[in-house]
Amino acid sequence: MTVFQVYKAQGRFSEALQNYEEALKIKRARLGDAHPELAISLWSMADVLDAMERWSEAKQLYLKAFDMSQQVLGADHSHTRAMDAAVKRLAAAGH
Repeated sequence: MTVFQVYKAQGRFSEALQNYEEALKIKRARLGDAHPELAISLWSMADVLDAMERWSEAKQLYLKAFDMSQQVLGADHSHTRAMDAAVKRLAAAGH
């Protein structure tokens, strides 16, 4: 379990989000703007926002993660399909 997952499990969402944002900056600086790790970080941030009931922001990040994942991993990759399912779940819930 990662530090981020611990924060999330403890309901320390703001701290989890802050750590994901910092990790994203570092990854972007090291890996560029089109790397699978960035898509996963965006997805993780969206999960935290979703848990915080900040659905509009979560949906935007899920969509960014989904688009990036499609480009770098392909539409059939398990991460891409999971991101697509998250966006559809929010839409079905009216968010």
